[in-house]
Amino acid sequence: VWYDATTAGTLWQDTGATVPVSASGNPVRRIDAAIGAEPLVIRNAASPASRSTGVSFGGSGIDMAATLAIPASHAVIMAARIDNWTAAHADLFCPHGTNAYGLRAGSTSEFLAKINSSNLGLSELSSGADRSGLHVFATVFDTSTGTASIRIDGTTVASASGYNGAFDTSTVLKIFGSRYNSASV
Repeated sequence: VWYDATTAGTLWQDTGATVPVSASGNPVRRIDAAIGAEPLVIRNAASPASRSTGVSFGGSGIDMAATLAIPASHAVIMAARIDNWTAAHADLFCPHGTNAYGLRAGSTSEFLAKINSSNLGLSELSSGADRSGLHVFATVFDTSTGTASIRIDGTTVASASGYNGAFDTSTVLKIFGSRYNSASV
């Protein structure tokens, strides 16, 4: 699955994909997948704004989501520029479910890129340093080795063993959980 928030042809001002984003500052309520899967759709009344470098999420209460089949061994990769983040429990992305995880801020003043998981046999993972700015964030879960890791810009910054593979494989992938302040993808 590939979502590209920098390509105007995949951005829509409405969830039904009838009004394309045509200028910087237009609201974005839907991002079509460039490869595979259903679109990411804003699930509430607030909307992020388009800009020449992608989509800017500001304020609170916005999240985008798509229902996906994600295997127990998987990687989620996202390029994002974190400008400001003020909620420790805010997720950059989160395959949401009973047996799931989120890549979250972990601090009210820094983006520490922490994995907080439920029922996956893991303790909390953290990069241990502020990861604000433009980065490529990845979470990698491998059932063959029983490991999970956080990679930033291609480098493993945290890893742990004990992953039990009990991940909910039919899940809602949430982009930007509902309590963040400002970020761009």
